[in-house]
Amino acid sequence: EISNPYRVFGLTSAFNPETVEQFELTAGGFSAKYGDRLSSILIVNNRSGRKDKRLAGSTSASITDANVILEGSIPSNSVDGSWLLTARRTYYDLIAERIVDSDLPSFGDLQLKLDLELGPDSTLSIFGLRSREDTDLAFAKDEVGTFAAANDASNNLASVSYDTTLGPNSRSRSIVSWYKNQDATDVDASIKNPAKRANTPGDDALGSSEVEFDFFQEVEDLAIRQEFSFLVRDTSFIETGFEFHQLKTGVRFNASGDRNTTEANGSSIRGGAGLPDSLDSKLPANRIGLWVQNQFTIKNLWRLQPGLRFDWSGANQRSTVSPRVTVLFTASPSTNLKFAAGRYTQSPGYEKLVQSDFFLDLQGQQVENLLHQRSDHLILGIERKLSDGVSTRIETFYKTFEDMIVGRLETEMERLARIERYNFPSDLQASIPTNAIITSNPSNDAHGNAYGFDIFVEKSVVDPSTRLTGWLSYTYSHAERNAYERTYAFDYDRRHSLNFVGAYRLSRSWSLAWTSRVASGFPYTPALGVRVAATQNPSNPFQFIPQTNDIGLLVYEADLGSIENLNTGRLPYYSRQDFRVSWQPRGANGNLEIFVEAINALNRKNAIRLEPALEYDSGSTTPKVNEKADQGFPLLPSFGIRWRF
Repeated sequence: EISNPYRVFGLTSAFNPETVEQFELTAGGFSAKYGDRLSSILIVNNRSGRKDKRLAGSTSASITDANVILEGSIPSNSVDGSWLLTARRTYYDLIAERIVDSDLPSFGDLQLKLDLELGPDSTLSIFGLRSREDTDLAFAKDEVGTFAAANDASNNLASVSYDTTLGPNSRSRSIVSWYKNQDATDVDASIKNPAKRANTPGDDALGSSEVEFDFFQEVEDLAIRQEFSFLVRDTSFIETGFEFHQLKTGVRFNASGDRNTTEANGSSIRGGAGLPDSLDSKLPANRIGLWVQNQFTIKNLWRLQPGLRFDWSGANQRSTVSPRVTVLFTASPSTNLKFAAGRYTQSPGYEKLVQSDFFLDLQGQQVENLLHQRSDHLILGIERKLSDGVSTRIETFYKTFEDMIVGRLETEMERLARIERYNFPSDLQASIPTNAIITSNPSNDAHGNAYGFDIFVEKSVVDPSTRLTGWLSYTYSHAERNAYERTYAFDYDRRHSLNFVGAYRLSRSWSLAWTSRVASGFPYTPALGVRVAATQNPSNPFQFIPQTNDIGLLVYEADLGSIENLNTGRLPYYSRQDFRVSWQPRGANGNLEIFVEAINALNRKNAIRLEPALEYDSGSTTPKVNEKADQGFPLLPSFGIRWRF
């Protein structure tokens, strides 16, 4: 299991695309072999090294990254096998950031795979992965202030697997793995904040924010997985097994200075007001899973796969049982129908929060009181082969979510204690945030549902004359949550999503590839107005007083309202187009390729977030609120070369 499959803030995959043999994304209704996940899984299989050569490989380099692959057979007369070694390094931090005038992170990894054939039906595989990424941003400008931020993340994985037959109709696969993910972030800033200002013209009216935040998160997983499979009378295929995880996870952070008032959810990891000032929490917990499933065939038309899974977590000392079933019907040689239903559960744990936008305090009694989150899936689909190389799939889904873990609201005692810290005069009492905020204390007080459909069309290679390959998909989905006595959209509720990935061979030497993504915006919380900003009293750090600027004018900040305003807005639609043109010189036998590419080729300013920004209002005593887009990835042109040997 990989807790963090992304690198460089999502720009790069944890898996080298040059070594991926196949991948399988199951967005719901997956089998009983996999558990402790609520909605979907991605299974990635890395390929083995070449066995037909002692040494082969490829290398590619561009202004954004470099990739080297070496592979070959093992030079031994007693053991048959292969090896594969890869290394990657991005140059966003050295070259690309000078093109786009942005500070970009760096990333590098090293990957090794050995496959040893110990007998006619026995294989021993050894896999290792080590990666490191870091970001270091710093500036000091008189008109802005000072800002320093550093991020250092590492991911390490080692595994040994043994695949063998137990008899003429049975197999065994044993896997022992160790995974460790560490992520450290440190921010120290004293800057002019566009979300705070006095109602006077000029940048001198901007308020300041003092931020000191250091965060460290760690996930270590020592795991054993055993799989058995049995073929019974050519009509029944039974799979069973177990997995054991010894997890050591923890979070440590300190947050001092001003909190992020532009975060509507107080448990936001971006300095939300509901986070504690400091925390040092460790959660060592074992996890066990057992499963059995049987796939059997009826009259060569029906394939049924009922399954049952048992999961237990030491984090909350609770267990769950999950029945699941998949039914496939062959309506014709080119048409298959699919039905899948089942229960899926997920235990609480810090490893589930690695990619989360929000933080939950899972120490002590708080995690022991939590239930497993539950989801029931219902999937209906049809797959049809339209012609040679062209196939389509239409799938509908409905999912329910129960006992969802969210940060609970402040209790009345906690709310009153927070309000007591505000030492505001009577005429500014309306600026005190008196509504209860979301805290980092977890609870199972949310539920919801998701439904929609997906249309997928694929054009694959049929023969060497095939020119166009790729796929097109459209997804409609609706996901809403019920929490805090209201129903609102999930944070990643995206109603419409259109994706196209294609490649076209223009000639023997020239080819064109492109990726197109167009999608509706995610929900966000819009600002409702302004209020007087608060700052710590220098003579009493426990107390908040109204913030003023250098000439004594009141400083205002955006007011995001109460929990009733959470996720009531929508970001603008997202669109990104990536292109690549490749040239393979004649006579190089396809071993040499020169390419030119552009990420976000149309330079669309996609709004990943909308941040409140206050502006001077000459017709009012208070500033007005506008929203400034926090942009996504900029236009990044590149060129490079790839050589295979």
